[in-house]
Amino acid sequence: MFKLITKSSPHAKVHKGISQILINRLASTRTYVEGQPSQPIVRTEIPGPRSNTLKTNLQTVSTAASVSMFANYEKSIGNYLADADGNMILDLLTQISSVPIGYNHPNIIKAIQDPQNLVSEGQDIVD
Repeated sequence: MFKLITKSSPHAKVHKGISQILINRLASTRTYVEGQPSQPIVRTEIPGPRSNTLKTNLQTVSTAASVSMFANYEKSIGNYLADADGNMILDLLTQISSVPIGYNHPNIIKAIQDPQNLVSEGQDIVD
């Protein structure tokens, strides 16, 4: 059962204290992927001006009613998704995929760039 904790609730101080402990612990935690921000970076409103321009341009050729932002996958890293306006947003669900390693993980990029891993099905591997 869940209880609503309000500012006047006797549990509010305990709740606030626990929240602050978690915030402090998260702030001092080393990031999982090198280069990943330690917290979200919001430079513009979301969606920002660049995203709105891109959406307007997209609407000239397709229905864009369901588009809420434009992702920049080259700048996204770890658990943070970059948008077209330079905001870095914590992506808790990795866009609903089953890849918990995040964006642009250095080990995955290294594996993709290894010629040994670029063999297609039916192709002979030459040592």
